[in-house]
Amino acid sequence: MTTTISFEAYDGTPTWNSLGSNHLVFCSSTSSIATSITPLSFNGGTHAGSGTPGTDQCGATHIPNVALVSATTFSYNGGATTALNDTNLLDTYCTLRLHFNDSNAYQVQAGRLYAFDGTNTANPAVNVDAAAYIKYQSMTQWQTINSYSTTGPSITNMLFTTAGIGGNNAGSYVILASQLTNVVDHYWYAAISVSPENTGPKTAFSLGCYFEYF
Repeated sequence: MTTTISFEAYDGTPTWNSLGSNHLVFCSSTSSIATSITPLSFNGGTHAGSGTPGTDQCGATHIPNVALVSATTFSYNGGATTALNDTNLLDTYCTLRLHFNDSNAYQVQAGRLYAFDGTNTANPAVNVDAAAYIKYQSMTQWQTINSYSTTGPSITNMLFTTAGIGGNNAGSYVILASQLTNVVDHYWYAAISVSPENTGPKTAFSLGCYFEYF
């Protein structure tokens, strides 16, 4: 029995590829990885980087960029402000596809996706605000999954000015809906948008997930 959980991105040819040892890099440009996001603004580009950020590993097509505009809207690759829903946010627009695979068929429950500091899953990511939207779960808006301090963008119905949100903690993680069919592959499609609270690289920022399977 081999169980894997992969963070996959739609890039390259393009197709869904595991990020593997690469890092998910948020920056301000859809074409250049080494561009900083202005504090309290949201990502203008998303890339697979060999480090922090390292060199761009996306290939011919970069990872789609989904930027939070308001609690209920987004911009895809710098385009028009669009209502956030499962119809407008195509699967191939999503930042990530979480892929649970096992050689045996299982059901999956109690899933969650969270942001943390890369060391302790109970701690928020440092100096970062982050939001997530998961498709096919009847979500009606972005959910705040990280707010390190009170220094964050002031957006109605978001919690970016509330300190201490983040980590694998109730009220911070976003739920990944149970998939109660015995199959070898399970998928969840996630849009992630981030904003730095100050200048400089944000290396104490990771995404984690948790599942129970049976």
